[in-house]
Amino acid sequence: MEQAMDAFVKYVQATKLIELARMEQIFQQHGYREEADEEEEHILVLRLDEIGDTILTSAFLRELRRNYPKAWITFVVRDSIYPIAELCPYVNEVLPFPSWKNDVPLVARIQGFVEFCRKHLWKHHYTKCFCPRWDVDIQFSLMLAYLSGARRRIGYSEMVYPQKAVRDRGWNAALTDAVVNPPYIVHEAERNLFILKATGHVVKDDSMEVWLGDGDRKRAEYILAGKPEGHRLIAVTIGSREQHKSYPPELLTKALNMLVLKQFCFALIGGPEEADIGEGIRAALPDGVALNLAGKTSIRESCAVISMASFLIGNDTGLTHAAAALHMPIVELNCHAQNAPVFTWSFYARFFPWQSRCIVLRPDQASEGCEKLEDVVSQVKGCRSRNAHCISGIPPERIVQAVERLLA
Repeated sequence: MEQAMDAFVKYVQATKLIELARMEQIFQQHGYREEADEEEEHILVLRLDEIGDTILTSAFLRELRRNYPKAWITFVVRDSIYPIAELCPYVNEVLPFPSWKNDVPLVARIQGFVEFCRKHLWKHHYTKCFCPRWDVDIQFSLMLAYLSGARRRIGYSEMVYPQKAVRDRGWNAALTDAVVNPPYIVHEAERNLFILKATGHVVKDDSMEVWLGDGDRKRAEYILAGKPEGHRLIAVTIGSREQHKSYPPELLTKALNMLVLKQFCFALIGGPEEADIGEGIRAALPDGVALNLAGKTSIRESCAVISMASFLIGNDTGLTHAAAALHMPIVELNCHAQNAPVFTWSFYARFFPWQSRCIVLRPDQASEGCEKLEDVVSQVKGCRSRNAHCISGIPPERIVQAVERLLA
């Protein structure tokens, strides 16, 4: 099997179209296309994207387990996301996959996929593989699905929206079940579950989950032990991987200073790259009312801190989805302007906080240069800038008003 796979890598074409006929013969010869009894089901789930995507897949995993109570289920995530999936109670194993930059050549990716399959996947002879990602397959999870040897491979068709039809052209060939979603606007949480419904499975519960350990909660309790008495705690996420989604720190500081007068204190949450921003905000607030936790807590510890707060104020990030899954009241700051059109593929339509008591604040008008979102990328992101741009149109006073509305 290993020699056949090594030979296959040499036949990969630069156009991304792979010689599936040759591979199909190899898999059949080695027994990877045989039917299995339900008790012998081995199921693979691939989620090679971000924190929020993984949290929005939590209901999918629970409902998958409900449909296959005796199956062996493997969940593969990127190594940087592994901690948020590590404690999932609905799978038998969670495997971290090495994170790659988007410019890694296809042949190098396939070689990495083959090595990963050789080490972790081929021994299971998977009967099904699910790829819940609806968007463009930038991590080539469909290729990994095919190379896993799974008999049935289920994912979204390359034709579900215009950009995917161009960038994922040809990848339907890697699937046995290419699912086409409803033509109307659908939240990403629902899209994950639609994969199950469209393939004959039953979904009874569409709520999301976050899986925390006792150590995460104890660490959060220790961190928050020094917060001012008589103050309500607000968790504040201060950054985003994509800068156009990040509310400017100077405006956020103004809002927090107004909230201090209403007896609130703050836990500032972010990654190591936001540590200086967090320190600047903390220093601009009265002494003792803010803890700068940016870069000082793990993903799960950050979620535990959020769970102990009264509210979350944050950008459109994975931790906002975690807060929604934890049933926290949320004020989300979103760059997609009120006067901008919303499409089925727009981030705003797909990723607002799911099933939570939330207020999503958006600028009234798109900023200069974003009045017309003509290209698909801008339609997806809601703002074509690479820096804080449209989102700067949200006045700090509206954040305070939103918190007061949630209190009421």
